[in-house]
Amino acid sequence: MKQILIIMPCIFLAVACTRTEKWSVTLRKAVINATDKSLYYEVKTDEGNKSRFIKALDSIDDMVFCREHSVDRSMLEVAFTSTVKQDDIKIEQETIFNLTDTSKYEYKLKYEIIPQQGNTEEEMIFARHLVWELGEHSTDKNSVIIIKLNVTDSILHIMQKDYAMLEKFSEHYEQK
Repeated sequence: MKQILIIMPCIFLAVACTRTEKWSVTLRKAVINATDKSLYYEVKTDEGNKSRFIKALDSIDDMVFCREHSVDRSMLEVAFTSTVKQDDIKIEQETIFNLTDTSKYEYKLKYEIIPQQGNTEEEMIFARHLVWELGEHSTDKNSVIIIKLNVTDSILHIMQKDYAMLEKFSEHYEQK
């Protein structure tokens, strides 16, 4: 009976006491332009959209998306489970524009970390140029995912002409 009187308050405390756990997911998109063409890159995620101009033979790596989470968990739940599943940031669409010859390619297959290979030859070529890695400061509770797109002539060959770019990027074309 004494054991029950000792155990019951301990169980009550373990269930009643909560701890707020916080974690984050950071997605960093990088684009390496290995061509002699001027490019414009857009990425749409479930955390927002970003876009950047990329000069010939240049790269960018400052397109950062962050998601922070917190949840209250009982001490008992914390003791018997490791960490809460993190929701990765989903990339919904990537579009790359070749400003030199008014062509573009849209990769519309949604993915989180590892891109889908796709069904068409163009989707497969684009997916092969995506590489991901964990950032050096990544932990169980704060993951940093870096996804790099290496734009080569192979990507340029799958692009389709789009004369609407003349209007969309009119300032760029007027400067030339």
